[in-house]
Amino acid sequence: MPRFSRILPLLTLLSFGLAQAATTPPAQPASGPGGADYAYTGVAQQALGDGDDAVTIFWPEQAAAATPLPVVVFTHGWGAVKPEHYLAWIHHLVRKGAIVIYPRYQENLRTKSENFTPNAVAGVKRALAWLAGQKNAPAADPTRWATVGH
Repeated sequence: MPRFSRILPLLTLLSFGLAQAATTPPAQPASGPGGADYAYTGVAQQALGDGDDAVTIFWPEQAAAATPLPVVVFTHGWGAVKPEHYLAWIHHLVRKGAIVIYPRYQENLRTKSENFTPNAVAGVKRALAWLAGQKNAPAADPTRWATVGH
């Protein structure tokens, strides 16, 4: 038994080291839902308002204004009020061909949770009104909507 008790820690460390070395994330697929076959290359954005009902809108720069695009409402996690935390995800969605609306819904950690939904709705409405008034931004397709978040 004493001999086994000396070898066990060594085997544990060795197996942990091998498991760590072998773990790598998968590569991005060439095509498909998470693929690198982007329809657009550039991302434009516009921030509107300040406070609890601020919103940031992202859309493909090269999208024609006459072409309605699907809308993704991207809700952040508690306290993650800046879209910079999620830019890789947001840019991926936009480059695939979606308009992303990022409602802030809380200015800081003191915002009451019962105000989150009304603030988010106000931000989304502000974004849609802004998009409707732009000649150089694509229109939002009212039949294609999704929500994602953290």
